[in-house]
Amino acid sequence: MANSTKNTTKQHPVSDMFAESVVEKTLLVWVNSTVEEHEGDFRHTFEQLHKLIRHVSVFAQIDHCVRFLAGVPNEKAIVVVSSTFGQDMIPQIHSMTQVDTIYLLGDVQAPSEQWTKEWPKIKGQYSSVTSVFEAIRRVNKQYNEDSIPISFMPIMRSGSTHNIDQLDPSFMYTQLFKNTVVQMEHSRQSVDDFVAFCRDKFRHNASVLCHIDEFERGYRSDQALYWYTRFDFIYGPLNRCLRLLEADVLMNMGFFIQDLHRQIERFYQEHIGQFHGKSFLLYRGQGLSYGDFEKLKKAEGGLLSFNCFLSTSKEREVSFLFAESTIQSDEKIGILFVMTIDPSVTSTPFADISNESYFELEAEILFSMHTVFRIEDIKKLDNNERLFEVCLKLTSDDDKELKVITDLFEEDLKGGTGWARLGNLLCKVGQFDKAEELYHALVQQATTQNDTAFYYDHLGVTQTYKNNYLEAIKNFEKSLSIREIILTENDPDLAATYNNMGLAYEKMKDYSNALLFHQKALSIWEKLLPEHSIDLTASYNNIGSVYDGMKEYPKALQFYEKTLSIAEKNLPGNHPDLAVTYNNIGHALDKMRDYSKAQYFYEKALVIWEKTLPRNHPDLATLRTNLVSLHAALGNHSEALGFAINVISTEENNLPRNLPDYSITYNHTGEYSQALSSMRALLEVQQHSLSSNHPDQEHIRECIEFMKLLESD
Repeated sequence: MANSTKNTTKQHPVSDMFAESVVEKTLLVWVNSTVEEHEGDFRHTFEQLHKLIRHVSVFAQIDHCVRFLAGVPNEKAIVVVSSTFGQDMIPQIHSMTQVDTIYLLGDVQAPSEQWTKEWPKIKGQYSSVTSVFEAIRRVNKQYNEDSIPISFMPIMRSGSTHNIDQLDPSFMYTQLFKNTVVQMEHSRQSVDDFVAFCRDKFRHNASVLCHIDEFERGYRSDQALYWYTRFDFIYGPLNRCLRLLEADVLMNMGFFIQDLHRQIERFYQEHIGQFHGKSFLLYRGQGLSYGDFEKLKKAEGGLLSFNCFLSTSKEREVSFLFAESTIQSDEKIGILFVMTIDPSVTSTPFADISNESYFELEAEILFSMHTVFRIEDIKKLDNNERLFEVCLKLTSDDDKELKVITDLFEEDLKGGTGWARLGNLLCKVGQFDKAEELYHALVQQATTQNDTAFYYDHLGVTQTYKNNYLEAIKNFEKSLSIREIILTENDPDLAATYNNMGLAYEKMKDYSNALLFHQKALSIWEKLLPEHSIDLTASYNNIGSVYDGMKEYPKALQFYEKTLSIAEKNLPGNHPDLAVTYNNIGHALDKMRDYSKAQYFYEKALVIWEKTLPRNHPDLATLRTNLVSLHAALGNHSEALGFAINVISTEENNLPRNLPDYSITYNHTGEYSQALSSMRALLEVQQHSLSSNHPDQEHIRECIEFMKLLESD
């Protein structure tokens, strides 16, 4: 059995998706036998359309258009069709998933109107190019509005606190990113770096390159709002990279985010007096997926954060039309957000941008990044099951629940500044690929040896989380090659790298090297810290863990008990770190066959972890696996069976919904056959669903051994 393990997640490959993630996959297809792209009547319209949507394709023949659409299955297409072509063309394209919206252009005779009702993707009939352009502008805006990243935080139960592992990653990611980026220093070089970054990614796209040239020539920090409203080049990139947590893109756009925030903040300070301290209402209409709508309902009374710059309107009717239009898609729930804004709440500045925008907008109010609201009420509109009004209230910095969450992650991420804290948060919430992406970028941009060593060290930590131990050690060695030259021999940063190398070697079961580096770290810490400093417990615990792996359990117990002696003096009785130590002591005693004492410490750990960890957390799985073996050794087969089933059934998505709770059903009967049959089925599901190096595989193997023990009895 293993002692307590760190949290891990399923891995996903990191790929350079900037070109696709920066521009939303929206294209416009225009079909009309009389339209020439450069014809005088249409030239201005097409110039405007290219500013809205990157891809505009014009066709004079139906079959050419149909073939084109069939060749872009992963795009989202708005199709404008001449009314003379409509009845012939629409039946050929309506079922294509890439066709999202269809507009008819030209007169439709009254007797012929009935046929259009048979095709729900037809969203309007327009007699002029100008009117269809306005419709396209509105729907394109809606696409962008619906893609803004949102996080939900359900209301806390009385007396409980959230564990940072359970937070929606984007909830605190964007807050920390905002705090970091608005305080950093940026120069014209930041703009030049961003331009070079974009040119490289779009080197084969002439249209976007023209926009990049224009941006380079004309960008000024006090005109960020103007550039932000050019959706195809700034709004889309920023929105998507926040939603997808694309660290390298965010780093390159940091200067722009800072400029935009400061311009909004300046407008807020200049105009806040016009509200005379009175609350007012703002509106926002958008679509939510069914999944996000379920999260919203569960979070009623709790918090909602918009994790980007938030666009709202003074006009309820305008926002209602946006919300209502989204339900024409079967995949969306229409939401009208009604927001109560107290202008004296300074947590997130906002500004009327109607006069600053690239387009003339409908009384638009823009909030800076990461606006947090309290969800006060959710109710149906017009008795429609797919249209809802959601009442929100802007939270202040002293909102009690928000402060608890903020203090929680601040405490959990204490130490480090700027980008490094952002990387720590990403690791803490299991976004290891994103953290690795961030640290790779930081290594490339580091300007001092100290920074380079720091980022190599953190890159190694991230790779350790991902089980890439050889790569982790290579990066720790790069960090050490710098730190051993520029630092004194007892510098705490050296101790940190020694400790990290010890952890990686231990994961590789290279216990001699693991012990060597942990002892190097401890030697430094003991010279720098008081005898009972809580910071010594990490080294004591790590050395105990190495001896545990070497099966030298009395030595392991000695270091675990040193850890406990200090921890109990410094931590509250329900602290999760105490549970780690209780579990480790229990494990050493278990292996020494002192079962009664082992059970005592296991159960102390279980009491804490069941209150503070998610039910599928790997530390809980480890502990329950330990309890399986302990009760099996004691001959308590019913109790062992209950814990075994609990271990195997933690991944709810892989289990039959009607699975009985055999830990209860068979706890007292001693009739194991049906339970064992179910366990075999569960084990098979879990073994096929987990990767070969997943830590839960070890738990499953131990449960299999326990099953064999039961069957042999």
